[in-house]
Amino acid sequence: MKTQTFLKSISAITLLSCLPACNSPPASVNTVGPAQRRAVPTPVADERLISDELFANTAVITGLIEGTTPEGLRVIEAEVQNASNRHVPFRWRTSWYDDRGMEVRGPTVVWRHEVLPPGAFRRVTAVAPSPSAYDFRMEFLSDR
Repeated sequence: MKTQTFLKSISAITLLSCLPACNSPPASVNTVGPAQRRAVPTPVADERLISDELFANTAVITGLIEGTTPEGLRVIEAEVQNASNRHVPFRWRTSWYDDRGMEVRGPTVVWRHEVLPPGAFRRVTAVAPSPSAYDFRMEFLSDR
């Protein structure tokens, strides 16, 4: 009787200890891609203003590239890498400016939410709201 109770207790403890692992996201992300890439991105030299050093070292912007849509609108992508060992929630948005530096208002100036698993890379993409949108500014905000 005591042996059965003991075995049931051990089974229950084992089951309960597995439940959080079953529901939790992966601890980190491994990535793979072609060694010889055919796509040749157009890099954009960037200027950074860092006000949250801890977040900048956790969600690292590894690159900025640009292109155009078939309609001639400017497209930009920032690649963000999670350099930590925990999930990193963040928000980002893009503001666009015309050739005189005036903001071009559009429906795309909203905060978007992302969550990056440990070690993961993600590209965030913004499309200019009009052909007059010449320059841009991307903002990244920690969601912790």
